[in-house]
Amino acid sequence: MQDKSKFLKIAIQAARIAGKITTHYFNKGFLIEVKKDNSPVTIADKEAETAIREHIHKAFPSHGFLGEEQGGNTTDLEYTWIIDPIDGTKNFTHKLPFWATEIALMHKNKIIAGVSYAPLLNKLLYAERNKGAYLNDQPIHVSSVESVNQSFVTFGSIRHFYKENRINSFLKLTNDAYYTRGFGDTWSHHLLAAGHTDAMLEGYVNLWDIAAVSIIVEEAGGKVTDLNGKPIGRQTNTLLSTNGTLHSQILKYFKFK
Repeated sequence: MQDKSKFLKIAIQAARIAGKITTHYFNKGFLIEVKKDNSPVTIADKEAETAIREHIHKAFPSHGFLGEEQGGNTTDLEYTWIIDPIDGTKNFTHKLPFWATEIALMHKNKIIAGVSYAPLLNKLLYAERNKGAYLNDQPIHVSSVESVNQSFVTFGSIRHFYKENRINSFLKLTNDAYYTRGFGDTWSHHLLAAGHTDAMLEGYVNLWDIAAVSIIVEEAGGKVTDLNGKPIGRQTNTLLSTNGTLHSQILKYFKFK
């Protein structure tokens, strides 16, 4: 079992606290609000993010936060916690169990730790830089598939590929792949990191959607960039996550927007 830093221990504790809140509302019921970007939000999202911030702040009062529901402007701080209390809120609101709490720690501009906790699936994934990736305290590794025509490719919402004028590239790739499924959200990254699938694409993301899972996939032996091949950072808004071997092959499909 990995020797966890205090950063990771606190992040795991915070994710489990959030998991109790989100599971409570998932079973109890809740009202659904619509944000300005037309995405759903619930009381579970809001309370879980608050609980995460409070727990981490007690341990690291000088650290900053960037969260989906409460925002944050922390570019001048050395450490920033990046939080998505429920990644997969649409699944959550439709009573599907494929959602998770995402917590990542960025040191300056580099992500150094990440936790992704799916309470209804009993799956806790976590990683720290240069220490490997783990699922329920067992090490995990990406697949060894070497060609697109042998690959299992998953993806998020197709509409974003239309909006960003990437749909032809997307359709060519998914036609060439051996198998495709639109799982979307955190569940796709869980499958990729554990070696069950081979690549994951998102036509539009925010940093809190991908910060935690990006280091988990990388520490499991994979590679994560945007669709232009640039490293994950504060301005990232697309995603390509692969087993590493397939990365350059898939990027070629998206060399033109």
